[in-house]
Amino acid sequence: MNVKVWLGAMLLCLATSVTSIGYAADKRALVADLVFELGYGRAIHHFKDYVLRGEDDYRLQAKKYFVSAREKVAALRQVKNLTENEIAALDDLDGVIQSYLGALSTIQSAYRHSRGLVQVLTTTDDRVHIDDASAIDAIAVLRQGHRWHRVEKLVFVLGYGSAIYNFKNYLIRRDEQYRKWADAQFEEALQLVAEIRWRERKNPPKVKALENIKSVLEAYRAALPLMARTLKPSMETSSNIVVNIAVRGADRALKVDDKPAFDGIALLLGR
Repeated sequence: MNVKVWLGAMLLCLATSVTSIGYAADKRALVADLVFELGYGRAIHHFKDYVLRGEDDYRLQAKKYFVSAREKVAALRQVKNLTENEIAALDDLDGVIQSYLGALSTIQSAYRHSRGLVQVLTTTDDRVHIDDASAIDAIAVLRQGHRWHRVEKLVFVLGYGSAIYNFKNYLIRRDEQYRKWADAQFEEALQLVAEIRWRERKNPPKVKALENIKSVLEAYRAALPLMARTLKPSMETSSNIVVNIAVRGADRALKVDDKPAFDGIALLLGR
């Protein structure tokens, strides 16, 4: 083969490989951002707190982060060489995010007409169908084929479809399965924190951040059995009044200060 032809072919192959790596890196970064925006301390966390508490700041924060998540979905659509499954996953995610944005208005209207949590939930369930399973599956599809470092795994296991999602759903829905899932996921998150702390043991700011995260996660895990006892009366009656009192009482009594963990995760991510 002519040397110039061979060299040209090699350069073309190298350029193609570098471009493919670039697309993969862009996709990976966008998926990580999407998971972050939907999860702990962001969209789903504020949405669930808005359902529980009806305070408008939670609505505004949830709306901001869901809009940001939609922007990540739109950016992912521009990535080249997406598979059919990935395109379908983005469609599913976008639909679910839009459903959550619509639900915020429904919840706002329900709270204007009633302060009872049961009535708010009933109104929302009747008017808005949110298919979380399809969105959770979609995120799994988008995460496939990438290697994730431990901090990114921590963000994932705390977020949408995982620990904080199931913790809040246990409080809202009083379904024992949510408690079991949340407990297992907080345990997994604590193991990740321990692994990251060992790797960062010579970095005092990160060690401090990880200690703060650990304290918050331990508080959530410790709250689960206490929540079960507090919610028990509401599981033995059909009275909306008893349910409202039990759920709101548990939320107030077992409220966790998330800020140290929010700040710690932001430091670890370099945000």
